[in-house]
Amino acid sequence: MKLSLNLSSSTSRPTPPLNPYLNLYHASKMPPNTLLKLVRSSPHQIAPRTSSSLLRAAASKRTFNHINRSTQTPIQASRTFSSGRPALKGLSPESENPTPTLSPKASSTPAAPANLTAEQYNELSDAYMDALVTKLEELQDESENIDVDYSAGVLTLVFPPAGTYVLNKQPPNKQIWLSSPISGPKRYDFVMASEGQDAKEGTGSGEWVYLRDGSTLNQVLANEIGVDMENPYSVVGHLGE
Repeated sequence: MKLSLNLSSSTSRPTPPLNPYLNLYHASKMPPNTLLKLVRSSPHQIAPRTSSSLLRAAASKRTFNHINRSTQTPIQASRTFSSGRPALKGLSPESENPTPTLSPKASSTPAAPANLTAEQYNELSDAYMDALVTKLEELQDESENIDVDYSAGVLTLVFPPAGTYVLNKQPPNKQIWLSSPISGPKRYDFVMASEGQDAKEGTGSGEWVYLRDGSTLNQVLANEIGVDMENPYSVVGHLGE
């Protein structure tokens, strides 16, 4: 009977708590199942992070970032359009708004052909062609290479080294046509040169003018051939009669 009592008393004695450091030491040598039981029975349990908890943390982080971006105020670049005229600036500081200079307008008006009758045209054109032939024949006498031929209102001039010139009357158009190896073909109309207050009543003078650029037949002959035809006419009657 004494033996049984001693056994019962020995079995009912409580087990003293283990040192935590000793627990860690013994836990490192325990089997996995025994270690898991100790962790579950510990009053300070640390829940292991599972894959589901990691996913929830990542999802909450994405949600926070989305809300943070949506609450930010976007900065928009603004462009200002102005229909006003830009300010002009000069080269010097005092010329802040210089006045633009306007290009001068041509003061001379385009020439208009004179209103010639057929008789007046023939008189003027014949006189001009005759005076020109006379001057060209003088050049022909000085050089054997120059050849002059005038027949039926057509004047042909061989003038080396430039080439061959042809001048002919055009009664239907009341013009004189020129074919030049240098300046090309041109048509000249007779234009009154002076018929104003300084001119005597009933008189006037004029010359043959290329209306497109205002050049005259006298200028072409002087520049290309060297013939002076500035005064081929005497004073003629009023061409408006």
